[in-house]
Order: sequence, then C-alpha cells, then structure tokens
Amino acid sequence: MLKAQVLCSCSVASLVFLLTCVGSANAQYPYGGPRFYGCIAFEHADFGGAQLPVQANSSIGFLPGFWNDRISSLTCAPGCEITTFEHANFRGRRQTWGGSVPFVGREWNDRISSIVVQCGR
Repeated sequence: MLKAQVLCSCSVASLVFLLTCVGSANAQYPYGGPRFYGCIAFEHADFGGAQLPVQANSSIGFLPGFWNDRISSLTCAPGCEITTFEHANFRGRRQTWGGSVPFVGREWNDRISSIVVQCGR
C-alpha cells in the first residue's frame, strides 16, 4: 500500500526517471538475465544503443565492422573487468574498467578497437 501511495504522489518526470533507471539496470544482463558472466559494451552513453556482449575470459583483437570505434559505455558482471585498447591487436593506449561505466569519457569515446574481458581473478 505504501509503495502505491509513493508512486501515485510522484511527478510524471520522476516516474519517467525511475523507469529509465530500471531499464538501464536490466540492460546490464540482456542475454539470459543475471546469469550472463562477462562484460557488455554499448554503442551510446548511459547503456544505450546496440549491445556487444563479451563472455568471461575472452578477447577480441579487432572489433567487428560496426563496433570498431563505436563504444561509449560499458558494464561488467561482478568479479569481471574489461581492458580496452585504442588500436587493433591490443596495441596503443589501454584502460581497465570494472562495474558499470555510463560514459567512458571524451578520451575513450568511439576510440576502442580491441578488448579483453577477465573474470574471477
């Protein structure tokens, strides 16, 4: 009952924000729910756009066509981290990320060409 009263008294903007947050949280595990173990790269900031799931303890030396230089946000399952590289075959600048990253920042936005996902270290 209390939950219903809170929802009824909130503004439309608050409700839209709440639904957006719930959608973002669900986007973290789109392939089989929370059982997905690895990291997911997103085309846009705030976990928007196309999704590229990368299984635990795997790597991609050159992101396939669409994905090269298109990643803007990342999320990893607990115990996982993703290392991104500026160039193909794990060359150039590198950055390791864990948890949820709603925006990789200006220095990395649309500049990632290869990735390594490690879990359970």
